[in-house]
Amino acid sequence: MKPLKECFTNIPILLLLLVLSVTGKAESPFITRWNLTAPAFVYPGIGQQYTIEWELVNDPQVKGVIEDAGSQQEIPIPANGEYRIKAYNGNGVLSGFLIASNNYTRLLAIEQWGTIQWTKLDRAFTTSINMDVTATDVPDLSQVTSLSGIFMNCPKLVGNASFARWNTASVRDMSWMFSGAVLFDQDISSWNTENVTTMRGMFQDAKSFNQPIGAWKTQNVNSMENMFYNAEQFNKPIGDWNTGRVVYMSAMFCNAFSFNQPIGSWNVESVRTIDNIFLNAKKFNQNINAWHTISLQTMASAFKGDSAFNQPIGNWVLQNLYDKRILSVFNGTSMDCENYAATLAGWADNPLTPDGITLDASGLSYNAAAIPIREKLVSEKGWTINNDQYTEVCGVLPVTFGPVTAVQTNNSIIVSWKTFSEAGCDRFIIQASVDGKKFTDMGTVKSKSRDGNSSETLSYDYELPLLPMTAAFNIALLTGCFFVRKRRLLLVFCSLIALIWLSCARNKTEIAANSKQHKFIRIAQIDKDRSYRYSKVVKVTEK
Repeated sequence: MKPLKECFTNIPILLLLLVLSVTGKAESPFITRWNLTAPAFVYPGIGQQYTIEWELVNDPQVKGVIEDAGSQQEIPIPANGEYRIKAYNGNGVLSGFLIASNNYTRLLAIEQWGTIQWTKLDRAFTTSINMDVTATDVPDLSQVTSLSGIFMNCPKLVGNASFARWNTASVRDMSWMFSGAVLFDQDISSWNTENVTTMRGMFQDAKSFNQPIGAWKTQNVNSMENMFYNAEQFNKPIGDWNTGRVVYMSAMFCNAFSFNQPIGSWNVESVRTIDNIFLNAKKFNQNINAWHTISLQTMASAFKGDSAFNQPIGNWVLQNLYDKRILSVFNGTSMDCENYAATLAGWADNPLTPDGITLDASGLSYNAAAIPIREKLVSEKGWTINNDQYTEVCGVLPVTFGPVTAVQTNNSIIVSWKTFSEAGCDRFIIQASVDGKKFTDMGTVKSKSRDGNSSETLSYDYELPLLPMTAAFNIALLTGCFFVRKRRLLLVFCSLIALIWLSCARNKTEIAANSKQHKFIRIAQIDKDRSYRYSKVVKVTEK
């Protein structure tokens, strides 16, 4: 039998083992590293009677302990330098963290999350511009409902693979979580997002983020506004997301330069706002014509600057547009006249399409087949359609046009244009009109490109006389009268010249005689295989 004294000596060890068996693990601290200056520092922890231990990194003998720390606890700093601060519950509780503006530059790293059971971490480390998370363990988020802005504007946040193991099952708010974290690109595809209700701005300005998050559960999310705003690299499939409860999608992919994934099957019946949703997205060109937009209220600039977009959206329901304006929606897109016509046709035939809509159709063209459709919207539904252009042929020019100008002087119109590239080009025909619809050939210019192909900028000019046939008629008439001897032949010749002059004069009068009359110019580009396309129509300006 062991001596009684030895048994009593082992009691504390047995009690410790008993405690560990109940709690499951020993308490480990939350460790952060800071660049601090004397004489004091306010620690951003939130809690009561918790313990803080601090030490100078380069001289661990310079240290201290506060055993009854409270929220925003002041710590004495004996000398300038890097400090490691350990915080744990001790005899109290540490439950949150909220950095103040005077500490934005001081926090350098989160080195360990520890066993703290967090309850408040929203905006915890926002604008910590020098901070990274080097901890390989994970935070206890079982009581956390909001991570809003936790790493917002943290440009040095890189993180590590431990982020994949975060348990986010209790989180409801992930808004602005990585907004401005320009280097963050950790795999968080396995996060539990089943209870999340807002992802607004979650990856705004997260310029490097491009992880496969297509399996996230989003059935409870109601806001995805600004979610990938300026997320320049993101281009992962998210077409299977459940968007049935989403109300706000404004600017969701604005400036998301890489994104081009199929999302045409999304349920958008509850979505009210999509203004700027693909603004300057550059590459997005997916068919989303099947979106059922019954709740849609605003769509201004929805595709503006998305230079790749060329899809019809005529199946969209516009019934609830509150301001009855569709402004700048297609500006800067590649929508051709066929898809524009299909869009107008869908809206014209839908009985739910409201009256009195103002549509800004800058840069869009329509052909003869679309005229009755367009007229139906204008005459029957009272629409105002501005800035689109009529064209006889739908298609893309085999040349890349630079600026096209037409300037009228006293006696002529100077037509100038540039091409940035040409492929199989034979010649250009300059055409004029007084209504922008019916055009007359006025002159021809051969392509300057070698063999019809060029990748260089080429400049062209053509001077169009206002009434070029008048002088020609006088010369021809005099020549005929003096040198044609037979009267019958003279009569036939002069009559023919008269008819030609009248025809030409009539055409020239329609085009140029009245200086106050509007005049329009377009350029027909003729291929070597004799196929042709038209440039956009430009209005003649006076010098």
